Amino acid sequence: MGPITQELYKQIKGWRIYSVIAPSVFCAGAAFLYLHYGATFQNIFFTGLIILAFSCITWWHWSLSTMVTMLAIMKDTDDHFKEVGEKLEQLRIQNGGKPQLFVVKDLDTDK
Repeated sequence: MGPITQELYKQIKGWRIYSVIAPSVFCAGAAFLYLHYGATFQNIFFTGLIILAFSCITWWHWSLSTMVTMLAIMKDTDDHFKEVGEKLEQLRIQNGGKPQLFVVKDLDTDK
């Protein structure tokens, strides 16, 4: 993996861990507050909505940033293939055009 791919992999791995840990921690914290301090369901519910909205907005912007990064990688790849194609064309011209292809041995008559 290249450095950009490794960085994206680490970020994706972080989001996967967050998607498991955040709801668990929230539920445990909400249960603790509800049972020990008598927090109302309404407060817990709205706190959860705020955390959910913040997570969704953050994830959305991270996704857009990741798409822009992937487009940049694709552009670099396209530029590289264009450069390779031009160099192959130069080699073809340098070697006198298209190669002369011929059959060395006729396979259909060999029995």
